[in-house]
Amino acid sequence: MTNQVCSNCGAAIPDSRHTTCEFCGHELPRQENAPSEIHSLSDRIQRDLPLVREAPEFAALQRRVPPAPPSFAAFKVISGIGTVIACVIGLGMLAFAITVTSFLPESMKLFAIVPLLGLAMVGLFIRMSIKARSKVSDYQTGPLERRVVGVLDERTEVRGGGDSMTSTSYFITFLDEEGRREELPVVGKTAGEVTNGDVGVVFVRGGFALDFQRVNV
Repeated sequence: MTNQVCSNCGAAIPDSRHTTCEFCGHELPRQENAPSEIHSLSDRIQRDLPLVREAPEFAALQRRVPPAPPSFAAFKVISGIGTVIACVIGLGMLAFAITVTSFLPESMKLFAIVPLLGLAMVGLFIRMSIKARSKVSDYQTGPLERRVVGVLDERTEVRGGGDSMTSTSYFITFLDEEGRREELPVVGKTAGEVTNGDVGVVFVRGGFALDFQRVNV
């Protein structure tokens, strides 16, 4: 850092807190404090977020409606087929249990509980499938929110492995204009296109970030 110099005698002033020159007594001009540096990513995002609304493309982003990922429609079709098959299997198990109960002697009717346990498992599968389809429907048809945010962090979550199939889920933590942080699930394409510190508009539907559009500020 360069020392202040007395304009009267030319002496160097080692301490900027001095108000007079210690050599000639000349009154020194007051030094303004330098702007504080932005040390953290969240501070930088908070600084840049107001500029997003001033960007030329912001008005168009407020009208944009991103399409739902194709995987949502595929999931609904597959889960629908799975639910129908599960219902058929469940009805078959119920009919089998009734038939076995009517023909088996009293001492062996306890074996009828086996298909009933299978029926309970089928019912659980159907319930989970309906719940998942309802969630995906929210992602597709729920109210669309457009939020001015910055990308604070990313993470992935891998399930399965070994002898079972693996699935990877992607999440991004966003920071909004009020300083609130929220982690939202995203598709892999979105996760691969963003970088920590990016600012722009995120499109949220049903608690899922359908898309993020970066704005250069």
